[in-house]
This record gives sequence, structure tokens and C-alpha cells, in this order.
Amino acid sequence: CTKRNQIIVDLVESFLGSPTRTGPALILVQRVDHGLNLKAMFEARGLDIPFADGKVKGKKRQELLDALRNKTLDALIATSILNEGEDIKPLELLVLAGGGSNEKNTTQQVGRVVRTDKGKKRAIVIDFYDSEKYYLRSNSNIRKRFIEMRYPRSHRSVTVEQMKKVLNE
Repeated sequence: CTKRNQIIVDLVESFLGSPTRTGPALILVQRVDHGLNLKAMFEARGLDIPFADGKVKGKKRQELLDALRNKTLDALIATSILNEGEDIKPLELLVLAGGGSNEKNTTQQVGRVVRTDKGKKRAIVIDFYDSEKYYLRSNSNIRKRFIEMRYPRSHRSVTVEQMKKVLNE
């Protein structure tokens, strides 16, 4: 969805330019072509955000993760290779660009950003509510209910413009 991808690029760019930002961003996608498309859109804006999928192995993957942990990498686009098992405490922004409805995956994905870290003031998760196609709306509702249950009073539905303000607070 070109419009959604443009929103993702706008929001991440706004976040990266925020003077109050203390940590990096992680954009999670489900499909390789989606990640490559987002990477190209960021590049068109002059932002070099690496993309990691199953082909990125061993030393290169570790370098990317260490760069996020050390805050020497501002953002990373990744497939489900980062759904589980990686502790990246400094993450400040998570964009759930790929949707889905699996509670275990949602737990793991949100867990990437909600961990506490020295100097970390906030953890922001951006998810999208799909209201058009039934199965997408159903998946959105499942994620929303789960996040509200797991993290009570932490969920807000906001417009893109409101989110830009949050990212710059």
C-alpha cells in the first residue's frame, strides 16, 4: 500500500529528526518485497536505512544489531528475523508495518521496544488500523485488543499529524 508506506516513511523521518529522540527505530515487515520497497522510499528521501531479512546472516546481522544497541544505527527495516530472541533495549520506536494477528508475534515484536534502558524515556509502537477489508480489520482488532490487555492505558488512536507531534515531543 503506497499510501501506508508513505506514512511510515514520513513518521520515521519525523522521528529521526526529533531533537528529543534518544534511541533508534525498528520497522518490522512480513514480506521481503515490502522491506525493499520501504528501503527504496527512504533512499529517495536521502535516508540510508538498512534492510535485514533471512539472507543477512552471522557477522553482518550481528553488526546491525550491535549498531542498534550502541545507537550508532538510527533505524533498521527487518523481516520476522527480529520477531524473537533479540534484546535491543535502546529501541525507542517500533513500526509494525506488516500487520498480522498472532499474539505471540505481537508480544515479541512489542517486547523489542518496551524494555527499559538507561536514559530511555519512552517506547512508541506505531500500528495501523485497517478498516477496509474484513480480514485486515479483524487482524487489526486482534492486535489492538491484545496490546490494550497487555499494556493497559497505553494505547491511543491518533491521526498521522498527531503522531508527528508525539514523535517530536
